[in-house]
Amino acid sequence: MNSNFRYLAIYAIILVLLIGLFNFFRGPTDGRAGSEISYSEFLGAVENKSVDEVLIQGRRLTGTYRSNGK
Repeated sequence: MNSNFRYLAIYAIILVLLIGLFNFFRGPTDGRAGSEISYSEFLGAVENKSVDEVLIQGRRLTGTYRSNGK
């Protein structure tokens, strides 16, 4: 029984590592990962002062909306 427990523990560790790697490469899951919007929607949000910050990387814009407290 001792060797069976050892094999079970090894498989459990491998499973946990695989799940961790999957989550690592899947990307952020903090609930803030939003959807894509059109450029005109983005400009409207900027004009309404709804955008808190913007990151420009080449042709890609990434930003965050302001929270209600600001």
